[in-house]
Amino acid sequence: MAKEKIVILGGGVAAMTSAVYLTENENWQEKYDITVYQLGWRLGGKGASGRNPYLGQRIEEHGLHVWFGAYVNSFRAIETVYNQLNRPDNMPLSSWQEAFKPHSFVVLQEFIENEWQTWPVDFPTIDGNPADGTLDLHFWQLLEVLIAWLHKFIETLEDEIEQANKATKLQTKKVER
Repeated sequence: MAKEKIVILGGGVAAMTSAVYLTENENWQEKYDITVYQLGWRLGGKGASGRNPYLGQRIEEHGLHVWFGAYVNSFRAIETVYNQLNRPDNMPLSSWQEAFKPHSFVVLQEFIENEWQTWPVDFPTIDGNPADGTLDLHFWQLLEVLIAWLHKFIETLEDEIEQANKATKLQTKKVER
């Protein structure tokens, strides 16, 4: 039986995820002849980045690296790839946990009336492996997210109150009789 020829156009996240899922089954090499065509040398599509050796290894990016939404699928694919790589512990980035660090603070900007307005957002973090989650959120999972947001909101209020209290100076005056 002839192998099915599959062409994947581009090296972005969706394309590489397709390649990962196509190669998950045992003996996939006997079923498929997969070719990836990528314009240029860098994989990653809009999320690709590289380092400029002439500017102190500064990161240069094609697009925004924020994964809103389907973290579960993304981390399952990443975990699958790292499990297949089976890198030795003494190698750099030997696990996906070493390669990816959580970051919860994002600042967005919008140009309003000839001035840039900043919108800082500090997302709550939830413990656990993001690959073990689900996209089918149920009541208790929504409640968990809500509690995390409330906790973050209360922390912010407490910080603001503390700063306001530090800025307030009470002065007393002794009245003579």
